[in-house]
Amino acid sequence: MSVNNILVIERRKFLKFAVLLLAPIKLSLDINPLETDAVLTESKYILSFECTSKIYPDRIFSTVQEFWQAHSDDVALDLNSKFENSKRLLNEFSYLCPDQRTVVLTKEYMSKKDHELYMSQWNKISNNSPKEEEVINYRRILG
Repeated sequence: MSVNNILVIERRKFLKFAVLLLAPIKLSLDINPLETDAVLTESKYILSFECTSKIYPDRIFSTVQEFWQAHSDDVALDLNSKFENSKRLLNEFSYLCPDQRTVVLTKEYMSKKDHELYMSQWNKISNNSPKEEEVINYRRILG
């Protein structure tokens, strides 16, 4: 393997690591680190959202699991499972912010087309009225 190939691989690893770090940094500094449609690393498509409750705007959550249980959406749960099993959704993780009212959700799809397919199926199954959008405010912070 040539030095150039090693440098390209190491650069990709660094970019992937940097993307995972940008969401909490962006949240704490309240800046938009990227003005792009999405973050592409090795043809993967990564999106991050700041999520707050529409139905419990003043509620303090103890854990990220408590937040998602309060806003459960069977359509999203089923699609997430199907897309994870088919390797179209590579990673999904979230964490509760220090204010205990906000959750940062990050999803990593195999490609932008996989994300678009997910969204079209989500809208089709939920008749263009997904429960999650009725109960959660989503604000893109990355992607």
